[in-house]
Amino acid sequence: MSHEADNSSDIIPEQDEVVLIGNPAKEIVKEILRKNPKIHSLELCIHPLEDSIDIIGYRLDDDYQELELSREEILAFQGLEEFEHILGVLDDTEIDQEIMERLGRDLDEDWPHAAYVSVKSLVYAPEPRHIPMLDFNCRKTGENLQRILDTLRSNRERGFILDSGHSFHFWGARLVPGNQGAAFLSKYRDNKLVDQKYIELSLSRGFTLLRITQNMARDESIAPRLVAVV
Repeated sequence: MSHEADNSSDIIPEQDEVVLIGNPAKEIVKEILRKNPKIHSLELCIHPLEDSIDIIGYRLDDDYQELELSREEILAFQGLEEFEHILGVLDDTEIDQEIMERLGRDLDEDWPHAAYVSVKSLVYAPEPRHIPMLDFNCRKTGENLQRILDTLRSNRERGFILDSGHSFHFWGARLVPGNQGAAFLSKYRDNKLVDQKYIELSLSRGFTLLRITQNMARDESIAPRLVAVV
């Protein structure tokens, strides 16, 4: 069975919202939720500054903490904005335990300063599925953007291309069945436009991550923004 046939019942047509070029990643996440009404929650990943990891001795596979946000929190109660706000206003980007407790969130007591927030591809709708995600590693030029569009169209992908600051990100609008997440990534192995380290790390983890906030550890970093729809 093709991905399109398998996922067609999960897609609803765009109705009330208009996706505008320049919208930040958090608005694209919300649009993906609207297009896939069976997703009941998302896992946010809070990533610490690398120096903080070295200080407290976190292992490589413990380099973030997951926090679950419900669909209702994200769409109705501005849940994503809570974390964007925290990262943007606290000194040294430290996640404040008192603020987190007030929000009803739970982080390890020794959690260090945070650099950015990402979203995990694995969702439940209600069965396991993945939001297709790709991280590109090419110069931000109009020619490369067109090459990305052509590549995605040739694979019949639908979704959103964002300016990540360094290059581009892709967020798919169609969910991929949980057992086909690796197959989706494998299509882009050896593609010179795609970050191959990202592909290999994602395959080893069993899921992908894409950043939705500025990376506070990099002065030139921006919150990813929409540049094209495919």
